[in-house]
Amino acid sequence: MASVPSQLPKSAESAVVNDGSFWTGSIGKDSESSTIAELPSNHHALALGFDFACGQRTFVGIGGPSGWGKSELLGHVRNALERIVEIPVSINQASIWALSQQSATTQPVLLLDDLQDVLRSPRLRHLLRLRLEQRIRRNLPTMICTAGDFSTALRQRVITPSNRWQLAQILPPSPVERQCIAHQIAQGEKLKLHRSIEALIATHLNGNGRSMRGAMLRLKLIRSDWRSDQDFAEACGILMPYLIGEDGWDPRDVAADAINHVFLAWPDTPPIGRRASQAYVLNQVIRLSEEDVASFLRISTGQVYRHCRNVRDRLACPLSSEFIEIIQTHVYSALAHSAKWID
Repeated sequence: MASVPSQLPKSAESAVVNDGSFWTGSIGKDSESSTIAELPSNHHALALGFDFACGQRTFVGIGGPSGWGKSELLGHVRNALERIVEIPVSINQASIWALSQQSATTQPVLLLDDLQDVLRSPRLRHLLRLRLEQRIRRNLPTMICTAGDFSTALRQRVITPSNRWQLAQILPPSPVERQCIAHQIAQGEKLKLHRSIEALIATHLNGNGRSMRGAMLRLKLIRSDWRSDQDFAEACGILMPYLIGEDGWDPRDVAADAINHVFLAWPDTPPIGRRASQAYVLNQVIRLSEEDVASFLRISTGQVYRHCRNVRDRLACPLSSEFIEIIQTHVYSALAHSAKWID
């Protein structure tokens, strides 16, 4: 890679080092808008991407599950290269590049994404293999990303000879790493979240990094500051579509258990009924929709409205107000604890 110096200029270096494969901003933005998220699950991939941008690796492949940063890393490598070589560097879809009529050696540096799309077609596999072999013979720098791993590409000899390629795998993040990623995404979106909300998203949200970002953008539509202890309950309600999930966790179950605990511990006859208390907390405190509350309590939406109105009307009574405050405190605590907050 003759046109790329062995050491990156400081400005180009920051484009790669300041961010990790779990980078959360938009490609092309100033690097100060996001921070590094270098984790054990992506460290090797980051190192190879940085070495490729520096010109220390010529043929690099990055694999990993969808949505955990391969394309973002490829974008950072592209940005760094453009600053170094001072010519446009594009990211190509592997399937489109395989069918291109342009010579395989035209681009001095080649970045390919979505290799997995090529592996489904014998014709595309053959074309891509021939074109990559031309680049290998000319020793032209090439970086490829694929969903999953490279076992199929190696077995089908799409990537050959294998000893010329440096391959790395981004692994699915661990629960602790997911919380670090959630924190990074919040910083990139300039969203101030209580750590328990970050833990909620990391622990119970289905999907990948894109799903995390989508959930946070939903919170951002309401407001950008969610640092209060009381914000956790409302966040549960707003994020409900993202939390109905594979691990079986439901904030309605947690809140109902906390409310039942208060009713069992209350020394006298509770000033407000159990069903009314549940409807009020789920709808007015956690901010779940009337439909979600009604389906959980097995009542109509009209009954949810009536229960909530009845509780609001009785909050002028000191005993009723104290009772609801105690319930809210127990619900806040139970929800935050259930998020498995890793401090």
